[in-house]
Amino acid sequence: HVVWGSLLDGQNARRVVLVTGRAAAPTIDGLTVTRGNATSLTGGCGPNSPAGCGGGILVYDAGATITDCHISGNTAVTATTDPVQAASGGGVSVSYGHGVVIRDSTISGNTASTVGVGIGGGVALEYCDGCVVEGNRIVGNTATTVAGQSGRGGGIAITGSGSLLVSVVRNDFLGNAGAPHGLAMGEALSSWDANQVIAGNHIACNAGQEIVWFRYARGSFSGNRVFGSAATDRVLDLYSGDGEVLEVDNNVLVGGGAETVRATAFASYPLAVALRHNTIVGTGVSTGVIVGDHVTVTATNNIVTGHFTGLLSPGAGALVADHTLFWHNNTDGIRGTLAVDGDPAFVNRAYGDFHIQDRSAARGRGAADGTGRDLDGDARPGPDGVDIGADEIAPWWFDFGTATSPVSAGYTRVT
Repeated sequence: HVVWGSLLDGQNARRVVLVTGRAAAPTIDGLTVTRGNATSLTGGCGPNSPAGCGGGILVYDAGATITDCHISGNTAVTATTDPVQAASGGGVSVSYGHGVVIRDSTISGNTASTVGVGIGGGVALEYCDGCVVEGNRIVGNTATTVAGQSGRGGGIAITGSGSLLVSVVRNDFLGNAGAPHGLAMGEALSSWDANQVIAGNHIACNAGQEIVWFRYARGSFSGNRVFGSAATDRVLDLYSGDGEVLEVDNNVLVGGGAETVRATAFASYPLAVALRHNTIVGTGVSTGVIVGDHVTVTATNNIVTGHFTGLLSPGAGALVADHTLFWHNNTDGIRGTLAVDGDPAFVNRAYGDFHIQDRSAARGRGAADGTGRDLDGDARPGPDGVDIGADEIAPWWFDFGTATSPVSAGYTRVT
């Protein structure tokens, strides 16, 4: 079935769209879904959201493809007898989903809860098998508006276990919030016990405590651009592991008033992180990467610049650094092996362009580590070897004369 091209208004009195049944897999295309309210509609909500879920759309034990929709101004729960019980998915909630796709849509101004704990202001994915969130604008969503209650994932919250895989790729996260007064776990994005591919997202202007927050996460966080500020406690917060190495590659991570990247863990859930080819930029008062007890971070080919302290492991955790480029830190901290000192020569730091120029000290100074592409998809190594940081300088030339050139496929040959 295909549903398209309509305005659906819940009038703040009801959920707007429900998709349920294992055989169901509709395409929902071009809809405007607004003013939904799922208060007291607890059927089909997962175990982590007993208060209610899916103010705009709920997909329960089903598949669906949601494309080119505007999902705005919806709320999962506005009244509850127990504010500690969580509500999830102000805009969209997927519970036990099967191959659900949310693509090329605008998800804005949605709220999970106005009365208690909230999970996923824009989108909540709970036990979502093979689900994909791709190419969306996720703007101005809030997990909870209540001071003193926790909010997880202002833009998107992921919860899952086992082999379930969720992909969140090439989305814009702008101006989302988890919770007021320091109880947020992921202002933009939260992942709890999930197997994930988080790649190619642009995450900015999300206020508050932690921009991206993972707990027991596995999989990869690659090629993302995440921008915080001195008012942000930390940009990327990694909390405890699940027995696998979390891959953190090719990201630009900017800001953080306390730390840009923090990794902590319980003794019973140790955390292992491979931190490769990231550009980690501070506000002058922060620590670039801080590692707590029961954590092992292997950091290779990263740029660490603009921090009060670059790399720090103050306790029993392990931070092993190799081929790190340090620049303009008050102190570098753990320098590791074969450290490089020099200007990374960003194209335009003030405007958030952290590509490197030809004169960069990062050029050709890295080590081969199996990372075959950079954050733009350019091949590694580049023309001068492996570059340090998220960006690899790409060859500027083009050979018009070879048999494999695009001109051989019918274009006019150029000399």
